[in-house]
Amino acid sequence: MIQSIRQGTIGSRLAVPALLLLPLSVLAHRFGLFNFQLVIALLALSLLISLSIFICSVIAYFRNKDPLFRRNVRTTMLISAVMPAILVGLIVSVASSPDGEKPLIHDVTTDTVNVPQFQAGIDERGSGSNSLAVEPDVIKQQIEGYPQLKTLVSSLDSEAAFQRATDIAIALGWEIYNSDKDKGIIEASDTTRIWGFVDDIVIRIQANNADIGSLIDLRSVSRVGQGDLGANAKRIKKFIASFNEK
Repeated sequence: MIQSIRQGTIGSRLAVPALLLLPLSVLAHRFGLFNFQLVIALLALSLLISLSIFICSVIAYFRNKDPLFRRNVRTTMLISAVMPAILVGLIVSVASSPDGEKPLIHDVTTDTVNVPQFQAGIDERGSGSNSLAVEPDVIKQQIEGYPQLKTLVSSLDSEAAFQRATDIAIALGWEIYNSDKDKGIIEASDTTRIWGFVDDIVIRIQANNADIGSLIDLRSVSRVGQGDLGANAKRIKKFIASFNEK
């Protein structure tokens, strides 16, 4: 009986480290210790180990009738089920969210014809980041997925619009790393709270030649990942809403 009880605790000893890989990987990525690819590999490993332990625990539970053994195995099953449950919950959340139906892109702009271009952002992003090249297929998907994103037309002149755009970017928590009033360009980054993913934003302010006031365009691009689950479009919408507030 003692041996069977000890065997029932082995799974728990393996399940706990596997589960701890989740927060440790997130923290390591958040503080720049691991790159995104390594984090994904570690999470996949954690999921594989947890799922294997869970399946083996279920089989062991029904094969061994010892009460103490079963109690240990139930604990193991609960611990090892956490990681698969998190994954299932994430899939369901994404699938049921309106943003889950959005195009699998990571580059969104208000001007799909004359796309705002980054200046300092090219060096700021680094060589390992997604390309900033404008891709026609991405533009096409954006038009279909976010038809409401348009150039912001303001009654403010260029100088006043530039200052308001700067103030809003700061209020939203963006880190401005380039501010060129002469060119009407503001570049900034926005970091997610949990994972520490960094997205770059360029704001372009131009005089409205067809009327008084100015034209404000934004472009938001993720540094890593193929899709953004609507995060870049949401960021631009939030900026526009803040700009239009009285």
